[in-house]
Amino acid sequence: MELLRFRRFHETDLAVYAAWFADEELARRAPFPDTDWLAEATAGEGVVAEIASLDAEGTPVAVIRYEEEGDGGMTLFIAVDPAQRGKGVARRVLDAFAERAADRFSHIDVFVARDNEAGLALVRACGFRLIDGPDDDGFVPYRLGLTD
Repeated sequence: MELLRFRRFHETDLAVYAAWFADEELARRAPFPDTDWLAEATAGEGVVAEIASLDAEGTPVAVIRYEEEGDGGMTLFIAVDPAQRGKGVARRVLDAFAERAADRFSHIDVFVARDNEAGLALVRACGFRLIDGPDDDGFVPYRLGLTD
């Protein structure tokens, strides 16, 4: 099995990540990574973006962006390279990320669009639990507890 690696998102990753947005599904579900997105994600002020890769070159297969919450947890967003869909990459990345995050955070919250069947299946398979009904924008909140 290929080694999964994480590293901080760098401005040189922006073109690769932005190219994923040619995919209509990703484009409608995620904020486009423009210069403001990059500045916020690389400033080191509570919002962090990371790349997950499966090769020694660090080729992105997923982008994870999270924001620290005031209650010891984080809110997480994950985007997978459209060419990697259906290969188990999202599950592998999310499981590995949660394992790493347990050293620092008490929980991970995600907000999945209620019509995103793949996203809902992913978070359920990774052990996230429903914490409320959909909000006014149609996002369903799930939480994964990281501490015993």
